[in-house]
Amino acid sequence: MEQQQTLEPPAISDGLQRQIERRAFQLYEARGREDGHDLDDWLRAEAALRREAVLPRASIAAAVYEE
Repeated sequence: MEQQQTLEPPAISDGLQRQIERRAFQLYEARGREDGHDLDDWLRAEAALRREAVLPRASIAAAVYEE
């Protein structure tokens, strides 16, 4: 009998989860508190925060290598 593998979502820290919750709520409020977009708001908030965490490091690295 073949076992099925389940994929677990990547774990996120409590701090990151709280940041995502706040950002997703900001998106919800900006849309006029229209219900039904919670997953989209969460995913957009998570993606934005992950991008913001990567970009500053990339900018620092670029500045170091330009010297």
